[in-house]
Amino acid sequence: MTTFSDKPSVHGSLSTVNGKIRLRDTRVGENVQTSNADIPLVDANSSVMGDIHLYREVNLDIADGAGTSKIIEHF
Repeated sequence: MTTFSDKPSVHGSLSTVNGKIRLRDTRVGENVQTSNADIPLVDANSSVMGDIHLYREVNLDIADGAGTSKIIEHF
């Protein structure tokens, strides 16, 4: 699992093939992409400035107040 905290910022895109993505107090400047991740998580203090790309069905948990753009399903 990839976890970020302490208000970091990812200036580009964030992607994973196997594992989970959990964003806590994090700003992602571009897209988030996952191929086999189980549950992408975005808390209310996080934002994804680009799109979230999903390549299979997942349980997507995005908190109220989290900043996200489009969720694009490629399956």
